Amino acid sequence: MLRRQFLRWIAVGFALCVGLFVSPVQAQSGVASLKETLEKGLKARRPVELEFIAEVIEFVELGALKRNRVMACFEYARRRNENQPMRYFIPAMRIEAKRVGVDL
Repeated sequence: MLRRQFLRWIAVGFALCVGLFVSPVQAQSGVASLKETLEKGLKARRPVELEFIAEVIEFVELGALKRNRVMACFEYARRRNENQPMRYFIPAMRIEAKRVGVDL
C-alpha cells in the first residue's frame, strides 16, 4: 500500500513538473491565423499556391469573402483528399468567389 502511494506521488510530481514547462509554450502559441491555417492545412508549398492563399486572405480582410465560406472550402478540400487538399481548394474557392462576384 505504501509503495502505491509513493509511486502515485512520484507520478503526480512528474506531471506537475511537465505542466510547468509545457503550458507556457501552449499559452504563447494562441490561435492560428487564417494564413497559417490555410498554408499548413492545405499543405501549400509552391509559390503559386502561396500567392493564391494570400489573395484569398486579402479578400477576406477587405470583406469581399466571408471567413466562414473560406473555412467551408478548406474543410471540403481536406475531406476530399488529405494528401493534396490544395488541388480541391482552388476550384472550390473560385466557385465560391464567383458566386459572390469576386474574381480570383
